[in-house]
Amino acid sequence: MEHHSLPMAHELSLFLICAGLIVPFFKHIKINPVLGYLLIGMVIGPFGLGALANETPWLSYISITDIRDSTLLGEWGVIFLMFTVGLELSFNRLWTMRRQVFGLGFSQVSLSAIVIGSIAYLWGNSAASSVLLGGCLALSSTAIVLQLFHQNGNLRTAYGQTNISVLLMQDLAVVPMLFLVTLYGEQSISGQLESSQQVITGLLSTLAFATSIVIGMYFVGSKILSPILHMVAHAKSSELFLAATLVIIVVCANITGMAGLSMALGAFLAGMLLAESEFRHVIEMDIAPFKGLLLGLFFMTVGMGINLEILMDQLFWILASVIGLFVIKGAIITLLCMAFKLPRSTSIPTGFMLSQGGEFAFVVVGLALSYKLLPNDTGQFMLLVTSISMILTPFLAHIGQKIWKEKLESESHCSETLAHIANVPQGHHYEDHVVIAGFGRVARILTRSLEAENIPFICIEKDPTKVRAARQNNMPVYFGDVIRGEILNHAHISMANTLVVTMDDGHAAERLVEHAQKHWPDLHVLARAKDLNHAQKLITLGAHDVILETVEASLQISGIILKRLGIEERKIVSRIEQQRQEENRNEDNIASPKDCNPKPD
Repeated sequence: MEHHSLPMAHELSLFLICAGLIVPFFKHIKINPVLGYLLIGMVIGPFGLGALANETPWLSYISITDIRDSTLLGEWGVIFLMFTVGLELSFNRLWTMRRQVFGLGFSQVSLSAIVIGSIAYLWGNSAASSVLLGGCLALSSTAIVLQLFHQNGNLRTAYGQTNISVLLMQDLAVVPMLFLVTLYGEQSISGQLESSQQVITGLLSTLAFATSIVIGMYFVGSKILSPILHMVAHAKSSELFLAATLVIIVVCANITGMAGLSMALGAFLAGMLLAESEFRHVIEMDIAPFKGLLLGLFFMTVGMGINLEILMDQLFWILASVIGLFVIKGAIITLLCMAFKLPRSTSIPTGFMLSQGGEFAFVVVGLALSYKLLPNDTGQFMLLVTSISMILTPFLAHIGQKIWKEKLESESHCSETLAHIANVPQGHHYEDHVVIAGFGRVARILTRSLEAENIPFICIEKDPTKVRAARQNNMPVYFGDVIRGEILNHAHISMANTLVVTMDDGHAAERLVEHAQKHWPDLHVLARAKDLNHAQKLITLGAHDVILETVEASLQISGIILKRLGIEERKIVSRIEQQRQEENRNEDNIASPKDCNPKPD
């Protein structure tokens, strides 16, 4: 009987073993997971253990000799990462960042390319090679930088938004770079050179086409994506909802890919289109495992591409070039940030964070090498410089993080607000807020009271119909199953004043109270109970206040009847409060909020 192995079975098995066993070990000894993936890639790749596999056959089981398929799969990690970054933004928010994207970002790419290219030319490279080297090294690593921001929880700070702005411009700059490399590469093969006017015309037409694709995706996507997900949500199938999300990501990525743009840019646009929808939190949580694993594979393939033999032969010059790249590019970015009136608490750490080379350099240089526009030894040297700079980025990021925190503490005039630092949506002040689980009648009444007092709140509801109705009234109600406790993190539960559990499902309420007590023991939890047994169970699980539906309903009915019978309001309030206290004593001190009924002036 003939046996067939699955494509990439060996590579995927080895990757999963590394992801499941070795990377957790790196976390345990306080080594950044990104650095862990890069180092593992160096060890098991074709220039590490893979180079010894021919002499020692058993090493073939724990090494990878061909990384082409792994690289293609790993690129999807960057695509999923950009989608999640898009979820953190919106087109309105991006518009408010336009000065940094097109001003700071364009200035950084242009100035870095000119300075680095000039140094490369003075070092003896040809004019064409110098232009190519300058353009490629002006780009930073979107994958590593954004992953580090996700890990640190600083993506929504002014520091994080500045980095995103520059990275977006860098991603857009890849389009003209690829166009020019392809154009001159084909001309060098055919021997026919186009005039400067033809080059400029072709470049402008490419940019116009790319812009039209982005605009078209925005107008079409804004009309159909949210209704599609709303329809899928009605099926109440988490598998179907996840499948629909993956289809949206893949389709949008392929649209921009076929248009000659970065596939990651298409995923980013899809994320932004869904950023203001009620499904944002649940989508982000659903795709997190895919993003994490595929991004880990991408980092491993970067490590696998480092030729250790060439690295050791030219170690001094490679390290000198890496240090030079960090110093020159970091200084340019820092000074530009200051020129754009950004505080030092943002400018200096941004210079540290974006001073490395980026993954798009592999794409552009690879294309240039295929057209022989770049000498092979120069291309390999540059790829090693880029790879080593990416490996060292977590260390620089750590330094930048420390500087950022120190500068924030020392700058009393710093424009960073608590809302930015706390990683919450711009324009909202989610500290000491109320998180409400469920959005039924009880929650609606509660939210009206909170709105009247300008108290911030977030509601999580799993019925898409209720969510859509609330969102139409501009209420902060999000789609998601709050029993999946991770979603509470997206509601900034660690900074909340109170968690209010209003769900109809008693068992779900118990699980939520237990989860909240376990993970946030200092959080005040108020829960709604159906009967005495349910109330006692909620108290046992950790609820601080429990409101018994039957008691409060009976007290309100009593108040209405007494009022209709002509009893004075003062006596009604006194009687109801007395009965409430008696019920509290009878129910084993089950807590209820005081002064629920308004007292007369």
